[in-house]
Amino acid sequence: MSKYAREIKRFMEWCFERWGFHYSAFFVDPACKSLREELHDIGIDTQKADNNSRDKVGANGMKIEVGIERARNCISKDMFRLLEEKDMFILLDDNYRIDYDHYHFIKELGMYMRDDDGKPIDKNNHAMDEFRYAVNYFYREYLQYL
Repeated sequence: MSKYAREIKRFMEWCFERWGFHYSAFFVDPACKSLREELHDIGIDTQKADNNSRDKVGANGMKIEVGIERARNCISKDMFRLLEEKDMFILLDDNYRIDYDHYHFIKELGMYMRDDDGKPIDKNNHAMDEFRYAVNYFYREYLQYL
């Protein structure tokens, strides 16, 4: 099992131990086919995350703009919260510490950039992609009916 798959499995266990959460859907970037296969092999059912590839093209010719706008609205309409608690970390078997904090999200939020044509630059944006995937799911499941 890869280190990444092991960390994901441990994170899911940690969420259940801490809050009693069971996942109902686990999304993986569509480009990560081998990770999806590996997670399936260890008993984690996954779905392809909605990366906006099926949406209509935005004003700048990019489908991703739909998800970016949804994410922006989610923040500006005060529909998004970051949870901060004590001891939000785990130690893996090899004493490798994984912190479950918001460092990368906050860092990338401030680094999100566009090129001279107004298109998003695909760099330093893994947390932003995760956020966009989550917002896309939330929007499709709950908000589109409002």
